[in-house]
Amino acid sequence: MSMLFEAEKKLLMADYLIGLGPGFHSGAINHIVDAANILVAEYLHLGVSSVSPILAGKKLAEVEETKSFAVSYGVFWKFPITKNASYDDVVNAYKATKSFLGLVKRTRGPA
Repeated sequence: MSMLFEAEKKLLMADYLIGLGPGFHSGAINHIVDAANILVAEYLHLGVSSVSPILAGKKLAEVEETKSFAVSYGVFWKFPITKNASYDDVVNAYKATKSFLGLVKRTRGPA
C-alpha cells in the first residue's frame, strides 16, 4: 500500500470523526498527526519512523510552499501528547494536513 494512500485513509477517518461533532475531535487528532507524519516522511524522503517533528518542521519552513504547513505542524503534532486540542484546533490541523496532501501529490507527480 502506498504511503499517500495510507495518509488519505487516516485523513478520511479524521474527517469522519470531525463530522460527528466536537465530542469526537480528540480521536481525530491522532489520525491527523499520523497522516501528517506519513506525508512529511514522503515529502522529505524519510522513513516514517525517522520523522522528528521539530527537525521536519525546520526543514519544511525553509521552503516557501511548505512554510505555512510547517507552522501548523509545529503546533498540532503535540496535541496527542498534551490532550488540549480544541475542536477548532483539530479542524485547522485537518485542513492544513489535507492541503499538504495535495502539495505532496503535486510534487510527487503521477504514479
